[in-house]
Amino acid sequence: EACRLGEPEILLIGIRPCGSEAAPLLLRQVLDGLYARFGPQGCSPGSPILTAGLDVGGVPDLVAVRALDFSLLGRHDISAAAVAALQSFRNFSQLMKRTPAEKHNAWWVPPELGGPTVFLCLRGESLISRFSIFLSREWKLQAATADDVLFVPEISAARQAYSALFASLSCTVFEPSLPVTDLRSTLRFSPYSNAKLLNSGGMRMSESSLFPTRLSLQLTFALLLPPKLDSALYRTLTVCEQNDFTLIAAMVSGGLGESTARALFDQEVEDDHLERCEWAAFSESVGCSANEEADGSEFRCLWLVLARHQAVKRLAQMCGHGDPAVNQEYLHASLRVGRDRVQNGIRCATSAASTEALAMALGQDLAREVSQQASEPWPPPRSLGVEESQRMLECTLVAVAVARDAGLSLARVLRELHSSASEQGLTIVGLHTSDALGAAALSGGASGSATPAASWL
Repeated sequence: EACRLGEPEILLIGIRPCGSEAAPLLLRQVLDGLYARFGPQGCSPGSPILTAGLDVGGVPDLVAVRALDFSLLGRHDISAAAVAALQSFRNFSQLMKRTPAEKHNAWWVPPELGGPTVFLCLRGESLISRFSIFLSREWKLQAATADDVLFVPEISAARQAYSALFASLSCTVFEPSLPVTDLRSTLRFSPYSNAKLLNSGGMRMSESSLFPTRLSLQLTFALLLPPKLDSALYRTLTVCEQNDFTLIAAMVSGGLGESTARALFDQEVEDDHLERCEWAAFSESVGCSANEEADGSEFRCLWLVLARHQAVKRLAQMCGHGDPAVNQEYLHASLRVGRDRVQNGIRCATSAASTEALAMALGQDLAREVSQQASEPWPPPRSLGVEESQRMLECTLVAVAVARDAGLSLARVLRELHSSASEQGLTIVGLHTSDALGAAALSGGASGSATPAASWL
């Protein structure tokens, strides 16, 4: 379940022993082939190399290599668990169903020439299925099609094989394929911040961290912006619900404060979606004005707080490249609906560090939106962000409570309410939703509650 929701999975590859002299050359050929296909510049034959925004978290890492010479071991020196793990590997002929899956022929036993059996351990999103396609359709290496390269095709079997072959390793000695700050890096979307990963020397190799048995809740932020705010909201909520996101909170806001705008802008520059020289245009697109006396009450944007396993990475993947034209060129389905990379309709957090920065800045930004201090004048001037006209405009308050056992998600209720209001010519000028207990339930904190609590908007 965790892997289905974007958790990086472990791919184990075995290389049949082919003699002590030939083994290093074959290992080099296998590694070169894997790097050419799955590395930072990798792509399938006939396809263009994807930019960072189109391959979010898509570059796997080599985390371990082990060579074992089974000729030095007696038959009784290999445990039954190790034999079962070795039998779970499949070759090209078995993948193409030319040979029965049960037939393994003790492939790990060295021939007369001897030599070690080499095992590779890689980690990346959907890596088992991606390698399966690569081996069956694309890889032209003779050793691969001659059944000398094998892999474990199922994640449950991969866990057993890892336990038998790599359990003694405490940490990887290999550098990541990309720096942790790169948008394509798998480690960028670790629950730990980039600084913690760098200080600890990278990812740990414990079985519990590589094969998580429970989903871990992660929050992320989405900022929906004009000029297509209404259509962007409906589409975003629909797609997020289809991708198993839970809407935790939503709030309509005016223009962004400078601290929040800066946090978003710095992230977009680091991700190569914007240039430093575009700050003025960007700040205008998010309603941030350097002039403190400027009236930003007419500007309206919408913050969404979403929860899911691997939420930050998945939302960044759904947004794609910062420029909608690039997404369209590569036929990448994206939530970006704006006219260019400055006004692209939606911004989101793209790392654990940017999520923390946005959470702090957002708390300061929206404090005035939810403040109940009596010293504030009411109603505030131009609070609705609409102009007076010949037709009298009125404002009404609507409160909706969604019982936990109603079978409805907060995202669906908000989407349908917004759609119905738009059909009646109504504009939502203020919004505050909350489903904090829903977030607790996702992480197991509210599982023992006797009475399901309601979400509200």
